[in-house]
Amino acid sequence: MKPQLIKAAMILALGSLLSAAFSLFYIYHKEQSLWVGNLVFAATGSSDMPIKEIIVKQPHQTITLTPENSFWQIKEADNYYAAFDIMRNLRQNINEARFTAYEQHFPLTEDSSATSLQIIGENGKELNHIVLIRPNSEGNGWLAKIPAVEGVFTISGKYAFPNKLSDWTQQPLLSLEKRDIQSISVGNKKAFRNEPVQPFVISQKDRPSKVIGLENIERHIIYLPYIQVMSAQNFDDTRYPDCRNLSFVLFSGLVYNLRICTDNQDYWAKLTLSTTTLPTSETNDYIRYNAFLYDGWFFKLPESTGRLLYQYHL
Repeated sequence: MKPQLIKAAMILALGSLLSAAFSLFYIYHKEQSLWVGNLVFAATGSSDMPIKEIIVKQPHQTITLTPENSFWQIKEADNYYAAFDIMRNLRQNINEARFTAYEQHFPLTEDSSATSLQIIGENGKELNHIVLIRPNSEGNGWLAKIPAVEGVFTISGKYAFPNKLSDWTQQPLLSLEKRDIQSISVGNKKAFRNEPVQPFVISQKDRPSKVIGLENIERHIIYLPYIQVMSAQNFDDTRYPDCRNLSFVLFSGLVYNLRICTDNQDYWAKLTLSTTTLPTSETNDYIRYNAFLYDGWFFKLPESTGRLLYQYHL
């Protein structure tokens, strides 16, 4: 073959190779440009369709979140309210998360911690669906996949998905500071004080008042969690015939009335809010905006905590 022909063939082959490489480069970066920088949940944000539900599928449980006025309820928790902070974080991610990187060929090992996040519109059709695999190595986003789309994305946002159903709900049942408590009543006995700096005392007939410490109960009422919640319409109170009443009166005039019922194995609590005769305006507002979290609900306490509160004596 003549040298000129060989040279022409080599130039043609090199040109074809460069053209193919450029085409692959163009296709890859065009693929990236379709995603990187765009909103992850764009279909949800651009749709006029209200959200019917958000379905979070974890390896060991499914959480179905449904909107109710300004709040979110959890189907699997008897439609009790989802934790405000968790939903605020989730909605912020849905509104703001963006694709920050794309890898068409990304080696993935089987990951048992992957979480599926699916958003369903009011018409029952899927708006967005993404599978969060794990935080990326830089710690500034998450690796994620979109079903039926090749490759792995890095997306912005910080996602918090509790492992226990009860941690998805609005916790705790009760959170009191000792300095705010004016009196505690257990059954027909009452410990009280007139000022936050004073110790609690119990009045006794024909004897000096008895000073009492509240260390045994204080560590439980600072943060009283529950492990299950049930609506009153689904709760069978005849199964838990033995009950005791505790009440905590705050200097602000707010009263927490805690009724604990048991079958000597499980301990369920019902909490109601009320006021003294002269509550502050802030106390009235607190009841107005928070009573719905307690009215009509029963809360299962951890066994050790429930037993201590049920058996507590002044």
